Amino acid sequence: MLRPFGMMLMLLAGATAHAEPELYETGPSEETSYIRFVNALDHDLVVASSSAKINLNTKGAGRVSRFYRVKAGTKLTATLREGGHQVSVDVTGKPWEYITVAALPDGAAGIKAAQVKETPEDFNAMRASLALFNLDPGCKAAEMRGGAKNVSVFDSLQPFSVKRRLIN
Repeated sequence: MLRPFGMMLMLLAGATAHAEPELYETGPSEETSYIRFVNALDHDLVVASSSAKINLNTKGAGRVSRFYRVKAGTKLTATLREGGHQVSVDVTGKPWEYITVAALPDGAAGIKAAQVKETPEDFNAMRASLALFNLDPGCKAAEMRGGAKNVSVFDSLQPFSVKRRLIN
């Protein structure tokens, strides 16, 4: 009887040991912002802060980090590294702001960072939402269409911006 319990304890300890590190400090009584990182490159990306680093790969969900809670109003710095290229990015979030920092290809420089910020006005924990992020500087009016009738879900989305809508 103790053997299955011991195995479960070991599995839980292992899962905790491999949890993703916190990139930035936050406190329970602080106003909160949220930040995540996106790898829009053809190669793996390392995101480093002064206290930790994470790796983002090029496969599906591995391209995007989770949202990290951070202190609103605090200037945060991260270094994005890919191969022999790197770029530093500074971010300061407002209370309840969601910030996406994307690593994008940049010709000779190799890599650049773009930020998209949003403060949801209609947040509802009981409903799902769908968002479209336009991270292409050459796409001046992004749109998303869907369904059997090819209905417009989003249209006229400017570069480095986001549109979101509740869907259920």
